[in-house]
Amino acid sequence: MMGKKNSLKPELEQDQQKFIVVRHGLRKELMEHFGTTYPTVKSALKCEAQSELANEIRAYALSHGGVMVRKIVEQ
Repeated sequence: MMGKKNSLKPELEQDQQKFIVVRHGLRKELMEHFGTTYPTVKSALKCEAQSELANEIRAYALSHGGVMVRKIVEQ
């Protein structure tokens, strides 16, 4: 069956969205500090990217006043 192919874990991840809220100006600081673009920083803060750079961006953001938020999406 196709329904058994999907595990329970991805369904739970879809119901819960994580992202990091940062103060005004920190996104620009992140871009300059890591020498990267706005889409890369945005993807990292929305926990969409799972690269080493994305992890470093998230760690920097959290250590500079960012706050991890979990949004529960009701279906």
